[in-house]
Amino acid sequence: MKGKKSSETLPIAEIYFYYGSWLFGIIYSAYHVYQVGNRLVYAIESDLIRGWTFLNRKKDNADEEWKIWVNFIFYVISPWILVHFIGAQIINYYKVTILPLCLLMVFSKSRILIWLVSYILYHIFTHDKMSWLYSVSDEDLKLVIPTLMWIYLRCISFCMHIINQRISLFSVYNFFGYVFYLPCFFLGPILLYNEFYQQLYSRRKKYTIISILYLIGHNLRYFLWLFVTEFILHFIYFNSLLSYIDILSQIQYDSVWIMYGIGFFMGQFFFLKYIVVYGLALTWTRAEGYKTPNPPKCIACICLYSDMWRYFDQPLYFFIKKYIYNPCLEYMSPKSQFTKIAVSFLCFIFIYVWHGLHYSIFMWSLLNYSGIIVEITAKQISKTKYYCNFKKTIGFRNEQRLIGFICAPLTIISAISNFYFLGGTEVAETYLNYIFMRGSLYNTLCLWFFVYSLCQVSLQIRNSKKNVGSKI
Repeated sequence: MKGKKSSETLPIAEIYFYYGSWLFGIIYSAYHVYQVGNRLVYAIESDLIRGWTFLNRKKDNADEEWKIWVNFIFYVISPWILVHFIGAQIINYYKVTILPLCLLMVFSKSRILIWLVSYILYHIFTHDKMSWLYSVSDEDLKLVIPTLMWIYLRCISFCMHIINQRISLFSVYNFFGYVFYLPCFFLGPILLYNEFYQQLYSRRKKYTIISILYLIGHNLRYFLWLFVTEFILHFIYFNSLLSYIDILSQIQYDSVWIMYGIGFFMGQFFFLKYIVVYGLALTWTRAEGYKTPNPPKCIACICLYSDMWRYFDQPLYFFIKKYIYNPCLEYMSPKSQFTKIAVSFLCFIFIYVWHGLHYSIFMWSLLNYSGIIVEITAKQISKTKYYCNFKKTIGFRNEQRLIGFICAPLTIISAISNFYFLGGTEVAETYLNYIFMRGSLYNTLCLWFFVYSLCQVSLQIRNSKKNVGSKI
């Protein structure tokens, strides 16, 4: 096979223009967020702490989750991960089997009952007023709850795999080894039990200088991302500025760059947090010989809802697909697009429940589900005879420009849906009001142009990956 002809790709100058425009938009908006942070430094002083001495600047400390995670990674979990890794290699080398003392477990043979019981347990163990959590500080609670959520998913994965098998003491041993697997225990991600179990007894990895250097190199890579994130927080105070987002949206001249800059950094900071946490966890998991999903993909290069779900939290995507989407689709007939939309609805109900029954989570889930429906509908239209003839008429280049133009408003709605998730209802509704109610023609054109450039960058990356290996 040969690669695409030059007539089937956008002109190189146009591609560079889109990359340059998107990069300029990021840098210029970052500059404005930096400037407004300096102007309001005394107003947001309560959210700032003393930063690195050599920078002589204060650091944004408003994100409680990141503060807790960094302290936990550096001062709590890191040495134990190393102990776990060394112990696992000793056990693996000498083929030692350790059976913990535990209670015998009885599992139901009904998938529906498993989901029902897990739903009840979910509410019991995550209820804010649980008496056994009274002695836990608010800071510790932000670590306890996510840990329980990951245990919850691992228990479901184990039960679904073992449902038709005979329960034995050996099964209980595997259960504890899987649920309490240290690298992914506290902050995720989720590894499916069937894949974990298959590799548990088949992995026999010989360590060489190269593999050790690989382990060290990947740890350094994700600690570098941690350093980059901490460095950015010394200059871009977007977390602290979120408390003043309504006021910032009314600045007369440069509000467009401030608003869009804060919005961009909200999403990018979320990505950086998870690339550090997931990246470190998956690095140590792979070092033990397990095959794992990929770390999160940078959201600054994603414009489609489906790609966001498929590539950002890939382990969670695999969980939902294996235990909800595929089983439900098997029971539904015929296998039409309508049934796929219906099954996707069930998936987003689970996403809504698992992330928390709050209005902001509901809106985030609803907007994401609506975006998926639009994508499914667009894909069906693209398969029609009318569209195929239309595509032949306009050619590949114009089709990609058209797709980017259509994707732009969807990407804007996707960003707002993420603001519900990341910033809460007040922040998201401020952006909705700013874009659709108070936005001037200049603001609208700026937003549309730079989001269109993002869409073209994203499409170009997707097309490039599809063509990898297509040339002989």
